Amino acid sequence: MDPIVQARELRRRARSLRRFAALVEGAQLDALTRLAGDETWYGPTAAAFLEDCRAIDRLIDDAVDGLRRAATRLDHEARRLDQAALARGLGA
Repeated sequence: MDPIVQARELRRRARSLRRFAALVEGAQLDALTRLAGDETWYGPTAAAFLEDCRAIDRLIDDAVDGLRRAATRLDHEARRLDQAALARGLGA
């Protein structure tokens, strides 16, 4: 496949990953954690629910970070393909 076409596809995928990361990050799931505190309800079930919410928030943060790291890797690979194409005189 043409390296210029590959680079374009990698950038498209990187943009998609960043959009998805922003969508997940903007889902406002952390609002649930704020509402799950002692001001709302008490007891062991409430405490367990709050801890579950916090754990899910951490997992979501990790997933968002992973999506953004993957997008950055795709951008770097696209840049490498562009440089290789330029070196072979194919233009970018």
